Amino acid sequence: MKKMISKFADSLLSREELKRVKGGYGGSCHAQTSVQGQTFQGTMAEVQNFAANSGLHWCCDSCGSASWM
Repeated sequence: MKKMISKFADSLLSREELKRVKGGYGGSCHAQTSVQGQTFQGTMAEVQNFAANSGLHWCCDSCGSASWM
């Protein structure tokens, strides 16, 4: 197994790259906050509620392409 991992080590995605592809760590959802660069993370229902109360954006699957993320 170690031999296989080392063979592909150069092509593995970093945590930040994976976040951009998946749209969040572990498929989580995010809502935009009033503080630039910070997000509220939670379930879809939690972030929808947070975004509705603050009037800002939220995302789950599309977080990887969100311009505010």
